[in-house]
Amino acid sequence: MTILKTVKILTIIPCLFILISFFHSSFTDDKNNQSIKVVSLDQEFIQYVPETKLTICDGLGDTCKKFYIGFYLSKTEFNTLLALTYLLAAYESGIENILINEPEARDIYLTMTIGSLYFRKNDLDNAIKYTLRSIKAGNGINRCYLGMLYDDQGQYKQAYEAVIKSHYPECYTLLGIYAFNGIYIKEDKELAGKYWKKAYNDNRYGSIENANMALYYEQTNDNKKYKFHLLKAAKTGDSDALIALTNSRLNGVSTTKLFIEESMGSQYWVVSTRKQRVFTSGYDFYYRMKYMFNHEKYRPWIRDYDYREKIWEEKNQNIEKFVRDKSTFIFEEKKIVFESTLTQKNRDKVFAKELQLFYEIWLVDLSGGKDVIKLHHELVGRLVENNSFKYHRNFILYGYSFVWSATYNNITNKLYVEIRIPDKS
Repeated sequence: MTILKTVKILTIIPCLFILISFFHSSFTDDKNNQSIKVVSLDQEFIQYVPETKLTICDGLGDTCKKFYIGFYLSKTEFNTLLALTYLLAAYESGIENILINEPEARDIYLTMTIGSLYFRKNDLDNAIKYTLRSIKAGNGINRCYLGMLYDDQGQYKQAYEAVIKSHYPECYTLLGIYAFNGIYIKEDKELAGKYWKKAYNDNRYGSIENANMALYYEQTNDNKKYKFHLLKAAKTGDSDALIALTNSRLNGVSTTKLFIEESMGSQYWVVSTRKQRVFTSGYDFYYRMKYMFNHEKYRPWIRDYDYREKIWEEKNQNIEKFVRDKSTFIFEEKKIVFESTLTQKNRDKVFAKELQLFYEIWLVDLSGGKDVIKLHHELVGRLVENNSFKYHRNFILYGYSFVWSATYNNITNKLYVEIRIPDKS
């Protein structure tokens, strides 16, 4: 099943640089527009600005109050017109020179926000006008948004020219759509694939990026990579990708090896620097958890920031921890750990969900992990006996070596399971 991402779907790309909405609130805006005449600025400041921020404009005058009223209203959709009115007033009064320590008040960001509000009001001309101002002020990524705005008006030449010289995933996504569908430029599926690969390499867990990669590999009849990207898109919430996974052409297709290679293959490793430390994020279990397995609304796993900071200081390495109830996932550079305190009440739940999730984070597609399933059955069998145990296994899966270890203490009911890559030394 083709999951064609049309040009229009770009309006829901989760870009960091803009919030786009088709919510139209003309009735509410007209009503509140009238209220501006009878409600004082101070009253609206108290009404719309959080109580903890009510002293933020002390000594800075009405322009500051207008900015913060507009700023907080812009984060909602119930009164777009009032937000726009006050942000425009603050912008024209030089709020950037008043709130010199507030990034959102700077021209580069404020014009971006104003542009998004105009878009929300379906005023594309002004949305383009203020987006251009944001770009001129230095917000280069907004060239992608500008291209989307031109595209929304059917001005494909202007859209293409806005994004062709940019180097952002959102721009490559639009260029790929143009090439794939033959919009303004000649239809070229291979060129579309090259653009989408650039977008994917910058955002390997984006729903749009993976959906488009799946579309490309569907056309090239590469069923393994087709399913690989469908799975990634589906597990980030793409319902179309989830439906496409039922395609009969994918029956019996295993992508386990691709997911292992994504974690371990050197071609996927990225060297990053944080706090003047260099580490590889190629072993990406943490990123899978964050983007692929933690988007469900029901009781998500919570990231433990304090733990990460503490371990970073002690071990000088990349490590993350997620917790939920009495269970924990820990992700290190070359290791994934599951810990849980079992009780009679949660024992079945751990078996059915959380322990299963441990394997899925690692392999995602379990169809090619028969050796892992065997180890899982052994672990479950030992737990059912409710005896304390400790065991250690070395095994090879798709040419990669792994160490599997587990311990259980029936006095404390603590279960510890670890999969890691052995040190080459």
